[in-house]
Amino acid sequence: MSMFGGSSGGSKIDENVSFPLDGLDMSKYIAGQPDGNMIYDCYAVSNHFGNMGFGHYTAFAKNPMTDHWYEFDDSRVQ
Repeated sequence: MSMFGGSSGGSKIDENVSFPLDGLDMSKYIAGQPDGNMIYDCYAVSNHFGNMGFGHYTAFAKNPMTDHWYEFDDSRVQ
């Protein structure tokens, strides 16, 4: 069965993840010496509601011109 089917043995991890939206330093997670800047700013987040075989996606994205965040859900944006 496919990786999204019910008998694949996989399961969705349903834990919240906290991280800074600006200045996330990923250098401590890179083995060896990283080349270049490993600091990132978040500009979008994808959300999945449901289980491995079925669900719904929404997203939040930041407009770089206004610095306002918007929620995208099918044809609705707010």
